[in-house]
Amino acid sequence: NEIYSQFKRLPNPDLIMYVFPHLAGSDPAPVPGYTTVFPLYQRVQYAMPGERVEDY
Repeated sequence: NEIYSQFKRLPNPDLIMYVFPHLAGSDPAPVPGYTTVFPLYQRVQYAMPGERVEDY
């Protein structure tokens, strides 16, 4: 557990995207609107020991 206390994870905010209702496929089929969530950064980032990690 020492590794977790020494290298803190940096914040990775979630982006929320709304996909509007649309038609899809070669035979246009209706797709209802929906919401999806994905992280801002592709990979998890870690802070160096002693680096400030709290919100500014």
